Amino acid sequence: EILRLFMLKTHYRSPLNFEENSLEEAKQGVSRLYIAIKPFKLDLHNYKIDWQNNSYAQKFKLALDDDFNTSLAIGVLFELAVEINKNSDVDLAKLLIALANTLGLLYRIPTEYLQSGSDLSPIEIDELISKRKTAKMAKDFILADKIRQDLLAQGIILEDSATNTTWRKQ
Repeated sequence: EILRLFMLKTHYRSPLNFEENSLEEAKQGVSRLYIAIKPFKLDLHNYKIDWQNNSYAQKFKLALDDDFNTSLAIGVLFELAVEINKNSDVDLAKLLIALANTLGLLYRIPTEYLQSGSDLSPIEIDELISKRKTAKMAKDFILADKIRQDLLAQGIILEDSATNTTWRKQ
């Protein structure tokens, strides 16, 4: 998906310019899309697109109808992700999945994608999160912060909510 996004960001008639940070930017882009849909725990296939009554779908279609302007279409996906993050709209999340699927994106379970590629096993990370939670309850914030920083140094980002802590690969 990272390579696909990287390639689709460039118009098919334009030369593909590869720079050192290009794949990293594409990786961050795919992660942003998965982060937007992660809270909803939705099916990742078979959503219908209302091409007539949805402005995002119309903009997406116009972009592809305009000489297959995938770069502009991807911009619509990121607009949707921003709106989803602001409003937690499940219908927009379904639309994002449907539109992204037409380009071969967002076919994996968000947690699987966001947690893949770590040197630590999920069990080890969960144990450290548990230790951090215990430290926070004991008001040992120095240890809790150290665990967070150690995980961050290994490319693991912790995301705290009111009820729990989840993680994803940086």
